[in-house]
Amino acid sequence: MSPLGRAAWLACALSLSGCNLGEGGTDPTPATLNFPIALALSPAEGDAAPQLLYVLNSNFDLRFNDGTLMAFDLDTIAGTGDNEGMIADCTEDEPCTFEDLSQVRLSEVGIGSHADGLAVSPGGRRIYIASRARQNLTFVNSTDGQLECDQDDGEESEPVPSCSDVDAGDAIAMEREIELDGDPVAVATGSLADIGGAAGSDESFVLLGLRDGNVALFIDDESATAMEPPELVHVTSAFPGLPANQVSVVTLTMQPGTGIGWLTNAFSATIGRIGIAVDPVAADRSFLYDAGSVRLGGIDTGDDTRDLQFDPASPEERAFALTRRPEAVVELDLTRMGLNAGDAAVDDLFDVGAGPSRLAVGTIGGRSYVLASTFDNRKIYVIDATAGAPVAVVGGFSGPFELVIDSARELAYVTDFSLSVIRIVDLSPLTTGGAPFIRATLGKPTPIETFTD
Repeated sequence: MSPLGRAAWLACALSLSGCNLGEGGTDPTPATLNFPIALALSPAEGDAAPQLLYVLNSNFDLRFNDGTLMAFDLDTIAGTGDNEGMIADCTEDEPCTFEDLSQVRLSEVGIGSHADGLAVSPGGRRIYIASRARQNLTFVNSTDGQLECDQDDGEESEPVPSCSDVDAGDAIAMEREIELDGDPVAVATGSLADIGGAAGSDESFVLLGLRDGNVALFIDDESATAMEPPELVHVTSAFPGLPANQVSVVTLTMQPGTGIGWLTNAFSATIGRIGIAVDPVAADRSFLYDAGSVRLGGIDTGDDTRDLQFDPASPEERAFALTRRPEAVVELDLTRMGLNAGDAAVDDLFDVGAGPSRLAVGTIGGRSYVLASTFDNRKIYVIDATAGAPVAVVGGFSGPFELVIDSARELAYVTDFSLSVIRIVDLSPLTTGGAPFIRATLGKPTPIETFTD
């Protein structure tokens, strides 16, 4: 296939419109990573290690007829406490590749192709997915890593069970004439009790970010015996007044303890902020409001922001934005105003390579670190946020994208999108002034297939 034909094929795969790449397709092969696009860890209390790693496979190349959600056992992979995991003997000089994932993949379900964002409920009993194919919020239940969802008759015998009816409820939305219309690209969740809801309640909020700047609010209840679907209760814009050609939402991140979500934007220097007004008596009467956007002014154009995360040591004071103009991690001071009205206060910039994609923040050895993936540059940049200095660059990737930090185990898990594998990066050298390195690879490296006429 010519470069032009290949580009057209990729455009079809991304747009999901006007393309017919074949009818039916094949069922997903169990325990097979296929363009993993998002990661999430199960909740853990205090300094405890998370037990589960959830991986969302986008099925970007339409190799199968379904994308999948997978749950992996981190105790077996990475170990916990005095129990060594299967990567115990993997080193910088002799990294390991584990192609057979069947022994560490606890369960797997089909959730439709071209899903994007991924979030785990505060209690860990439900996984939320921003589904581009379904154009809705998708959810899957999880019990100790066993994934469950509604299935059509006869699908229980499939190698990978396919979820059929996993979209959120719309009874309240229909009554209020609320319509969810757009391309879901990001999702975030949290406890309502933490932002003004009824004390002791198991109710959660879910925010679904749409590419056009609208945000949908869902209310869920993890205490419900039957685990009823989350209900859509409100939709509003995080970028009111901004022209449509200046909005393309990339990520949605909750500022801890505030009920305010920050939305990065690939089309302008404006970062949207959306707040949740919680009704402590009737949660389904809660609603969203415009919390005031901020602008990344004075740093090149400031356009094209790909991610934003908060300093785990002081989330009310400091955040880090990942921008492509300039290609940098931008440190923001949340306690003061910027140079101009509406500007964010920029404290520092840390240059990174081409194609900045995602950020992860975490605490290693009592210090806060920021990790930035650069898809085009094929590297991870490491910044010591406590010292305010870049400290390392990690190579060995093909197309690093989403990443999460397991602070308890001093590891990072990174989706290497181009090869359909998960890289495990050892962060422990940071505690002694050394450089992190790739310690192991999960999955069989599979380059993007070459198509022929």
